[in-house]
Amino acid sequence: MTVLTGVPVEWDRPRALAELLVGAPESSVTAAGVAAARLELERSLPAHDPYGRSGITLRLDRRRFAALRNQPGASVDTPFTWSPLRCRRAIGLDALDRCVRGRATTASQAVADVLADAEARVRAPGAGHDIPWWARWWCRLPLGGRAVVQAEAVVWTVQLWTGIDWERIGGRAVVVTRDERVPIGAAPWCRLEGRVDLRVAATSGGVAHLVVAGGTAPADWAMNLGFPALVSALARGPAAGAALVLGWWPESGQVRQLRVDDAALAAMAGAVVSAAGSWWRHARLHPGPDPAVAVSHAEPRTAGR
Repeated sequence: MTVLTGVPVEWDRPRALAELLVGAPESSVTAAGVAAARLELERSLPAHDPYGRSGITLRLDRRRFAALRNQPGASVDTPFTWSPLRCRRAIGLDALDRCVRGRATTASQAVADVLADAEARVRAPGAGHDIPWWARWWCRLPLGGRAVVQAEAVVWTVQLWTGIDWERIGGRAVVVTRDERVPIGAAPWCRLEGRVDLRVAATSGGVAHLVVAGGTAPADWAMNLGFPALVSALARGPAAGAALVLGWWPESGQVRQLRVDDAALAAMAGAVVSAAGSWWRHARLHPGPDPAVAVSHAEPRTAGR
C-alpha cells in the first residue's frame, strides 16, 4: 500500500486533480490478490445470521465501516432521517452527470433540471420505481425547505464542476450514480457497498476513482479510500478495479491519494472482517430489535452522506 499524504496543487488545483486522475498507474492488483481477499472474507465471517433471519442484515458501507472501527462492539446505526445534507450528493451527482454530458451549462441549471424531472415523475399517473429515492420527500416540503435542499445540491455540484479541469479529463470520466454492491457468499447476512463519485479511465489503462467527502480528512482516511477499492476489485476483477483512489475534501481543500495493490486489498479484507465480526458479536449479545436491521432494509439505496 502506498500512501501519499500530500498532493502538489499549489497554483492550479483543478488541473492537478485532473492530471492525477488521468495519470493513474496501471493496475498492480492481480487475480490471485482478489481471490485471496474474497477467501479471507468468506472463511473468516460467520455463516449464519446473528438474528436467525434470511436476507441481508448488515449493509456495510463506508460510514458503518468507519463507525465500527471507531467503536468496536457498538451498534452502528440510527433510524434514517431525511435532511438536505443527506440528499445533496444524490441530486448533485445527477446534476454533475448532466454537466459532463453537455446537457447543462451551469451547476444551478443542472440541479434545477434534476429537481423538475423528479417532480414530474412523482406527479405522473402510475408513478413507478424509477423515481429517485429522495423525490417524494422533496415534493412534500414547503417552498422554503425545497430551496434549502436545492441550495445544498447546487453547492455540492459547483464544487465538483468547477474544482476539476474537465477538458483535461476529456471523455474518460463516468459519474457514478449507484453504489457498487458485493454479497459475501459464505456469510449471506453481510453485503459490502462501495461508494465513489467518479470513475476515470487513465492513460495507462488503469482506473482511478474519486471519492468526495465533507469536512476534513479523518486520521484514518486511507481506510475510507481503501474500502471502496476493495468493493470495486471484488465486483469488477483486478483489471477493472481501481489502481488509484483519490480522496477530496473540498470544504477544507484537502486531497489524499491511495495506490491500490494486493497488499492493500489484503489489509482492507482483514479490516472488514474485524468490523463486521464486531457487529456480529454485538448482535448476538443483543438479540432485541436493532436499528441496523431496520436501516438495512429501509434506507434508500444511495444516501447523500
